[in-house]
Amino acid sequence: MKAKINLKWSDVVSPTLSPNEYLKTYRDRVKSIYESYEPKADIIEKIKNKLINKNQILRIVALGADWCPDCTINVPKMLKIIKTMDIDEMNIQVLYGISWSFVKITNIIFW
Repeated sequence: MKAKINLKWSDVVSPTLSPNEYLKTYRDRVKSIYESYEPKADIIEKIKNKLINKNQILRIVALGADWCPDCTINVPKMLKIIKTMDIDEMNIQVLYGISWSFVKITNIIFW
């Protein structure tokens, strides 16, 4: 019988990073991807206008891991898009190297 895993945000013990902290921490791995990526200006403007017109702040938590090749490619690109928009209506944190507290989770076998 499989145990039901009921993880909560409070179980996550990994710190989050701001875009600048992420780029500084992982610069050796992501610098060339970040610098070479050029978001499409027309798409950036569409997203930017939608966010401004909503009159709300979009909060994003990007999840990733340094062992994941897709994360190493896509997180820097996402950050470049967000930094290119340069608007106050968006807040992003990067949760990289995800881990959780095993102390709070009982009766579950992890393998």
